[in-house]
Amino acid sequence: MDIMRIFGCLELKERLRSLPRVCRRFAELCSAPQLLPGDVRVRMMPSGELERMRSLAEWLVRRGAGAVRRLQLHLTLCMRDSDADGLNIFPSTDDADQLEVLAEALQAVAFCAARGSLQDLDLELEFLPAFRLSAATAAALSALRRLQLRVVGSVPGSEDGMLAVVGPLHTMTALQELSLHGEPLVFKPALRFPPALTKLSLSSEDEDPTGGVPQQLSGLRQLRVLSLNAMARTPMQLSVLTHLTALERLSLSWCALPGPDTLAALPSLAALELDFCPPAGDNVGEAVGPALAALQGQLTELQVHCGVTPPIHAPPQQLGGCSRLRHLAWLAGSAGPEAAPLPLPPGAWLGRLRRLVLHAAVVSASLGLLQSAASQLEQLGVCGLNNNAPDLLEVVAFAGSHPRLARLAVDTQEPSADVREAAAAAQQQKPTLDIVWTPSDAWAAAVALGGDAVPAHMRQVLAGIV
Repeated sequence: MDIMRIFGCLELKERLRSLPRVCRRFAELCSAPQLLPGDVRVRMMPSGELERMRSLAEWLVRRGAGAVRRLQLHLTLCMRDSDADGLNIFPSTDDADQLEVLAEALQAVAFCAARGSLQDLDLELEFLPAFRLSAATAAALSALRRLQLRVVGSVPGSEDGMLAVVGPLHTMTALQELSLHGEPLVFKPALRFPPALTKLSLSSEDEDPTGGVPQQLSGLRQLRVLSLNAMARTPMQLSVLTHLTALERLSLSWCALPGPDTLAALPSLAALELDFCPPAGDNVGEAVGPALAALQGQLTELQVHCGVTPPIHAPPQQLGGCSRLRHLAWLAGSAGPEAAPLPLPPGAWLGRLRRLVLHAAVVSASLGLLQSAASQLEQLGVCGLNNNAPDLLEVVAFAGSHPRLARLAVDTQEPSADVREAAAAAQQQKPTLDIVWTPSDAWAAAVALGGDAVPAHMRQVLAGIV
């Protein structure tokens, strides 16, 4: 079997394109299961790519089935272009041809799934007429454990970009993780979710999500992680969450806030992430406070991001009752009356914090409390600081003197010379201290609080404490 080891040292492209042309024996050896990739990623554009797409479909059926475990397909059916009038859509080939080849590719995917090897499918379709996830498709993919389906590229006046779930999905009995994104995402009455789901993400770009969260969620008694984007405008549309008694992490983006009664019915909820919930204009602290009151004693992680422009809304006093909180991000600012920044509420809860991300105004108002009470704090992220402000010098001095703090991530591109000098002195005093200077667009690498259900917008803002 030395020849198999030699073949295995070659690049995949060479192994699958060149060697099979040498002889029939080489072609068989190159397609041996031990040499086939278990993880296949393909991105295809339509211009001149239809034959490649057909070739991929044939390869999946003839060789990939039984070997490919994870498949990522990004298929763009139309080309984008722009001119002085804005965005135009130019089909690069005949629409019927594109859809025919797409159908062949999806049939090949279903064949791989039926052979039992394919467990993880990530499918993104761009500029595609409304895609319908039917009962027949679900049955063909019944062996999958993870499915991510994104239909993007909505075009005004058409159904392009729409993902419609038109049939029951309960035949996907092995599926544990499901992510659906459409522009918009539409559910039909026949919907029934896979019964074994533990992680679910639903995202819609609909400007008026009047339908709310699908009521069929009530049957998902094993669901532990739920992420919703633009799925509900009123707390009543989220009342179905009361049935999810096993839920441990809830991520809401551009949604209404659940009512306190809804949250109180979730005994396992330990992590809550709110990205622009409630909408801008509300006092975030006043809106989130009742929600925290319903979860005191069980929350270990809270992330709230509603903008970082002044005025900065003070963290609610109900935080003081969150006795198990370990990780906190509070970046809440929006249009409204000016208000003086208030410190974090005092209490024993501060002594349990490990990771903290705050606006500079809140940090400055809380430095005394953090120095005396946050004895276990390991990582601190700060945004909204003026490079030359005395506040920044105070924060650096705090980082240098805190006995356990290991990382300080500051949202600033170029700190002033006196700040850099203070940082160097702090690191000389405490060599284990890591200080990161990074602008907003890269701050996500410096202050992320953990958890893989963080919304995309939150990941861009919260980034590097890991």
